[in-house]
Amino acid sequence: MKSSVNISISLLLLISHTSTTYTHNMIARQQQQPEESDLIDPVQQASCTGCWQYGAPPSDLPGCPVVKSTTCPDDENASDNMTGGQPKCGIWQYNRDCYCNLKTPISCAWRCNWEGWWETEDWFANVCGPSAPAAKQVDWSSLPSCARQCLDDSTFQYGCLTQTSNCVCTKGDLFDCHKKCGDQAEWDAIAAWLRDTCAISQAAASEALKTGQFALYEDGSGNAGADGDRESPPPLPGREPLRWDEIFVLCAAGLVGVTVIVLWVGNCVGGRRRVGKNVRSKVAGPI
Repeated sequence: MKSSVNISISLLLLISHTSTTYTHNMIARQQQQPEESDLIDPVQQASCTGCWQYGAPPSDLPGCPVVKSTTCPDDENASDNMTGGQPKCGIWQYNRDCYCNLKTPISCAWRCNWEGWWETEDWFANVCGPSAPAAKQVDWSSLPSCARQCLDDSTFQYGCLTQTSNCVCTKGDLFDCHKKCGDQAEWDAIAAWLRDTCAISQAAASEALKTGQFALYEDGSGNAGADGDRESPPPLPGREPLRWDEIFVLCAAGLVGVTVIVLWVGNCVGGRRRVGKNVRSKVAGPI
């Protein structure tokens, strides 16, 4: 019995060590930062986006105007001087600090299909890093409970798989989740969440509570409710096959579980046999 228990303990320690190593490796990969530079060139995005154009600089973003690059030569390979083809860079780019701290910096890519949009999201996460506000999943916790789970589920089912502000806010749709709430305090909490999460005005947040949709910018632009070239809902990505370390952990956990069950059953059966033997001895009496 002791030997079996020791084996179980050893297996559990092995699983713990493997899981800890795997977790540390995952954290190390997530903390790897992209190469840093002072400017970010939107020309490096997916080709489907409307975030740059031939023969002209990209548009200024709220609080983040374009600045002239010191690394992109003003020649025939720059997007500003081309009418087609694949440019190497853009003369006008965005300052990294302001661009990476925007809530919806790639809303201009909303016209892409889902694959192009996800590719642009990946590009943004790579150039700005996982700590950028628009690279992280939005925080639902400040929403009132009447709308929180509804909005969480609805945005994911729509196609915002990463649930970042880039997607959730550019979509500009409450999916009628606000209608599940019934008092002013709850509506005020939704409006405050919209202002903080999407960096929209109070007027836009109030309009969202009336119509269920909102625009990102004061002039009414920002693709409120628009779907561009996407079909909704998109096909969910298939599950990746398990890695060898994950398979090992699952097998080891299964082995420990079987061992514990066998030991428990053996202990129960042995106990019943001992009790039965004692009862028979008492009934038979001394010989």
